[in-house]
Amino acid sequence: MIGRPAPLFFKITWCYVTPAMLLTTLIFTFLQYQPPTYGKYVYPYYSTVIGWIIAALPMIPVILVMTVAVYKANGNLYQRVKKSLAPDAFWCPAEKSYCAQYLKKLRKPSTLKDAFKSSLTCK
Repeated sequence: MIGRPAPLFFKITWCYVTPAMLLTTLIFTFLQYQPPTYGKYVYPYYSTVIGWIIAALPMIPVILVMTVAVYKANGNLYQRVKKSLAPDAFWCPAEKSYCAQYLKKLRKPSTLKDAFKSSLTCK
């Protein structure tokens, strides 16, 4: 997008640090959850349910589109999920030189170590 590869710091942060921190925050939020109160007043159970429903509303389109993508894919469940997580075969950057670089890089890593190295390089 900016005409040059992202620095290594940002690649590591975007791929590994940020998702790990978000997952940790989500887990601790659920572990430390307590029903809402106002002084000594404890809100009724249905108000907590309404709050969780309102909080979950933005996730509904994501879950719906994910379900449709997995449903429309071919193969067993594992293959469907794997195919739905991969970019479309026709996707590539709009600029021809970047598209050629992207397609050249688009090789399947043989090991986890190769996949990690591939995610950090952009040449």
